[in-house]
Order: sequence, then structure tokens, then C-alpha cells
Amino acid sequence: MTGIIELTDTALYNKLNISNITNLAVGGVWSMIAPSNAPLPFVIFQWQGGGDENLTPSRLRNVVYVVTAVSYSKNTATDIDEQLDTALHNQSLTVSGYTNFWCAREDDVAFHEIGTDGRAVYHIGAVYRIRLGQ
Repeated sequence: MTGIIELTDTALYNKLNISNITNLAVGGVWSMIAPSNAPLPFVIFQWQGGGDENLTPSRLRNVVYVVTAVSYSKNTATDIDEQLDTALHNQSLTVSGYTNFWCAREDDVAFHEIGTDGRAVYHIGAVYRIRLGQ
């Protein structure tokens, strides 16, 4: 049996691996971590938490993901984030075995780090809440 994390990861990958995003994020769309040889910019999405709501006998899932654009350029990361927002905020996902009735941007995320080559690497994106029912 496939778990909810894998099912939601697949749905997010399918939703984000589109030309509007990949034309800008030439390094691809990745779950949790990009390969060390992936060129920037790229997109990372990662499960942050959530689970069963236990409000009714029906199965309801309420999960949270962080989705960020990663780039050497703050402007490029921002441009990709705008495309991520268009693809996800108030849109639906196709999650096998579930009905997605909520996908919304909740909090913005922006930070930077210094890469192994000494250059600044910008991470710009958001926290998205995804609600699913069975």
C-alpha cells in the first residue's frame, strides 16, 4: 500500500512539473532534496507535517508542505515562486484514492544560505496546506 506522503508527493510533482515552472526552474522539480549535480534554479517541495483530522468517520487528511524556488538570483527565485503560487494556490491536486478539496498558500518563506562555491543561494516560496478526503 502506498502511503499518504508518497501519494501527495506524486500529486505535487505532477502539478509542478509543467512548462511554466520548468522553463524557469531548469534544474527540475524535486521532493525533499535535489541531486548534488542539479543546476540552479530548481524547485524543492517537502512534507512538513499533518495527518488525520479525526472529525468524522470519513478519512480526512490535513497536511502541510513547504514549496520553494532555489536560485542564485533572488529575482529568479521570486519569478518561479509566482508560478508556483499560480499552480497551487486555490487549485486542486490529483491524489490517488483521495479527493482534494483544499490547497492554499498560508505563509511565505524566504531565506538564503551560502553555497559550497561561496555564492548566495536564495530560497523563496511558501507553506501550502492541502486537505484531502476519502
